[in-house]
Amino acid sequence: MNNAEANRPIANRFFEAFDALVAMGKIKSVRSYCDPNGVDRRNMELLRKDPTRNLLQPFWLVPLITEYGVSAKWLLTGKGKMLEK
Repeated sequence: MNNAEANRPIANRFFEAFDALVAMGKIKSVRSYCDPNGVDRRNMELLRKDPTRNLLQPFWLVPLITEYGVSAKWLLTGKGKMLEK
C-alpha cells in the first residue's frame, strides 16, 4: 500500500468530520477553517475532489481535534465515535 492509498481513508474521515461540523454550525466555511490554521484552501479543495492525491497534511487534523472535539483515534483509524465532546 502506498502513501496515497493509506491516506485516502483518513482524508475521507477528515471531510466527513469537516462537513458534519459545518452542518452543525461550528465551522462557517472552508475559508474560516483554513485561513487561521494555515491550511491551503486550494489543496483542501483538490483533495476533496480527488482523495487519492497525497495532499493531506497532518497539521490539517489538529484543529478538528483540539478545537472541535473530533476524536484523533477516529480520524486515524475509523474506530470509535467521531466526536468526543
